[in-house]
Formats: sequence, C-alpha cells, structure tokens
Amino acid sequence: MIVSIKKTAFTLLFSVLTSFVGWTQTAFNVYNDGLTDFVLEAGLTATILGGYVSQTNGADGVIDNQSTIQLTGDWANNNAGGTNPFTLNTGTIKLIGTTEQTMSGTATTIFNNLEVNNTAASGGVTVSTVINVSNTLTLIDGVITTSASSPLVMNAGSSSCSGSAVSYVSGPMQKEGSTAFVFPLGDGGVWARLAIGTPSSVTTFEAEYINSSYANTTSLATSPAPTLNNVSTVEHWSLTRQVGIGTVVVDIYWENASSSDITDCTDLKLARWSGGAWENTYNTSGSGVCAGTGSGFISSGAKVSSFIGPLTFGSLVADPTNPLPIELLSFNANLSDNIVELLWSTASEINNDYFTIEKSQDGKKFEIVKMIDGAGNSDGIKNYTAVDKYPYAGFSYYRLMQTDFDGISSYSHIELIRYEKEVSAKLFPNPLTGNIFNIEMEGVEGQEVEIVLYNSMGVRVFSKNIIQQNGLMITSVDIASQLKPGIYVVVGRINSEIDLFRQKLMIK
Repeated sequence: MIVSIKKTAFTLLFSVLTSFVGWTQTAFNVYNDGLTDFVLEAGLTATILGGYVSQTNGADGVIDNQSTIQLTGDWANNNAGGTNPFTLNTGTIKLIGTTEQTMSGTATTIFNNLEVNNTAASGGVTVSTVINVSNTLTLIDGVITTSASSPLVMNAGSSSCSGSAVSYVSGPMQKEGSTAFVFPLGDGGVWARLAIGTPSSVTTFEAEYINSSYANTTSLATSPAPTLNNVSTVEHWSLTRQVGIGTVVVDIYWENASSSDITDCTDLKLARWSGGAWENTYNTSGSGVCAGTGSGFISSGAKVSSFIGPLTFGSLVADPTNPLPIELLSFNANLSDNIVELLWSTASEINNDYFTIEKSQDGKKFEIVKMIDGAGNSDGIKNYTAVDKYPYAGFSYYRLMQTDFDGISSYSHIELIRYEKEVSAKLFPNPLTGNIFNIEMEGVEGQEVEIVLYNSMGVRVFSKNIIQQNGLMITSVDIASQLKPGIYVVVGRINSEIDLFRQKLMIK
C-alpha cells in the first residue's frame, strides 16, 4: 500500500507493506501548513507518535483518510477557512494515548469514525471545541470530557456504542436526526446511560449525566396522581431539545443498584422536574435487578413532549427506594418585629444528622445562620424553629440544608423576605470645607453599603462601598478631590436598588 504526501511541485511516496502496521517515528507533532495534502489509502494504519495540527485554508492541505490514523498526542484543527480537514470522510481516527489527550482548535472537525482507547490513569480525552461524528463512535478506554460550549455532536445517521464503566462521555453530548440513540454518559467515575426512542420528527437532543442530586429534591408536585413521595438524592440527568420539536420515549439506566440507592423495582418511577416541583408524569415501565450490583432501566413508556428540567429516579411510597434522609412537609420564613422566624416540619426522618439554616443577599452566595440537630430516625411529625435576629436590609434569601450521617446533603426550596429596615444616618461636618466627611450610621450590620453623591443636576459624581459593622459606626469618606461648592445629595444604598437614606450635603 502507499501513503503519499503531496505538495506543490513534488510528490513524496512512502511504500508500505500491507502486513506492516503503519508508520511510526519517535514522538513528534505533524503540522499541516495548508499546502500539504495527506493521503492515506485504504487498508493501512498510520500511527503518529504525537499529535496532529491542521492549519489548512481552503481546498488545499486536507487529509484524504481512507483508512486509519492513530494518534498518541493531541488533535487540533485551526483551519482559518473553516473547512473540515477531511475530504472523503471514509476513514477512522483513533486516540490511543497513554497520557491525557486534547481535541482543540478554532474550527469544528467532522470525523467519520472516532475511536477512543486512551489508557491514562486519569485525564482521558478533553474536548475544547465542537466535535462532530458522522458515522460511528467507539469507546474502549478513557473518558471524553466535554462542556456546554464544546459538546460532542453525533450527526444524523450516526451511531455509538453504549459506553462502559471505563469509557463514557462526561459532559454535554448531542444527537441529531430522527433515529433512536443511547447516550454513553457518565460523570465522576459513574457510567449512567440515557436512551431516546425514535423521534417523531428530525430533532437535535442534548443529554448530560450529573453524579449528584439536583439542587431541589424536596419540592414534590401534588398532581398528576399518583404523586411522588421522594426522588433520588444521588444523581440526575439533563435532556433538552436544541433544534426541532420531536417527542421521544426516554430511558434512564442504573448500572449499580446499591450506588443509585435502588432497592424496589416495583415502586420505581421516572421523575421529571416541571420547573417548580418533581412530577410523576409518566406511566413508567422498565426492568432490571434492584439490589446489590444489579443493573436496569426505567422508561417513560409514552413519548416525552416537555423538556423543562432534569430527570431522575422517583418513588411513590416512603421506603428505601432512592431514599431521602427526610420527608419535608414544609419550610417557611416569616418576618416579625425585625426578626425572621424560620419554621419547618418533617413527616419522617432517616439517618438525619442535622439541619443548617442558610441565608443570602443575592440568592447565590449563602452563609450559615444556625445549625440544629436532627432526630436521627423518626416516623412521626417533627416541628423545628429557628430565628435570624439580623436579616439583611432589603432582600434575604433563606434555605434549609439537611445533612445525613453519611455526609450527604440536600436542600429545600428558597424563601424570600424583604425587610424595610430603619436606618439612622448623620453626615458631618455639614457644611463641608475639605475633602473628608463622616457618616454616622446604625441599622445595617454586616452589610455592604454603597455611598453615592449626586450634584444638583442629578449627575452621579462619586461612589464608595463600605462594610457596616455591628452597632453604631462612624466611617470617614474621602471624596478624593475637592468638588465644586454647592448642594449635593448623599445616598446610602444596598443591593444596587434599595435606598437606606438620602441626605443633603453642602460643600463650601
């Protein structure tokens, strides 16, 4: 067989026996500068001990891969013209590294066949650009790690193996077209497939597995019946439609019943997050072994038409299936006499170690308010209370975190309180003859306050952020340079929208 590297004005030929496995060298990278055409004829394996960098531009500098190219290094497609580096797309690219490999570049690559057999102890193959596969994806060893901006896309008509415990896709993966498909997903050392049936129309679906509970595992819908008693605190899947409106039957898999906390197949349901609560939307079915290292799947049965939020395992009755450490009946926050009262009730508790009340000014960054011991194990209703003596001026977001004896935690929904707190503030000296004035302030303990000065035309001329400590505090504000004499308005503000005080300051 012949491997030919064609270049303007000359052709370099390599004669290779068909019994010889490929073309080998010491470690190096092959760079295609856009002038070179690389032709690999059928029946041959070319092994590059290193990586391949495509810098093609236009019709020149492409790979006519009719056979197999193996890489121990990285793949990069930097084609400035955006042209796929392959011509016939009949061949296979194999990633056979023993250390982490990357697939990157400024342009999308469309592979015909892609095979991953990376034997690195960690790392696998990391994707930092969009990768398409038009024919087959084969996963032998090594994890493919993708991201929201760099998914692995299976083109219409393509197929994939279903993965294994040592080789799967961690991160978003897409499937185009109108054929059934099994997504070989996983995360954090856990292999967890998701399958779709034949779509009702041409649609692009994106799926991902997350090896942790969804942010909310306690809000359960009151309809349709029969309603769920609990959902998994172990794992969840995301399935969304990127293009099209097709509907599909959906299956989610467990590969180890004990790891997924599954003990009762007859009570197992496919739970769907509706945007506000977990629903038992489907007349689910499935099969498998619900004990020990057993595997199986649960199916939606009917075609899914709504893709609002995640999917996970659910259960109808309070038993060990996908166990929640607690069955939360309610969680409420009420403002009374400048204090926030927090009340919650549980119907039952399993291995419940403690509760943590958390609060936030923006609903994103939370701090601990109080920790309270749980009941451990309980079959009856338990009522709990806590107070926050120092709610934020403005908005306070509260949530309840429950932690079991194994260290696994889950969260309640968020309660929102708005507190129009009385704040006292005094400016001095007033009138001001220098660059520094003082603010004597009380009532916004522990919060960041923005001090803003406006001139008589309402134009913002100065701002400074200060942290108000507990009790009465005097803060000096240096306005940096002498402002023109006149009347200014000084505003103390939090959360960029709530005015604590508004006072006039005269500058002489």
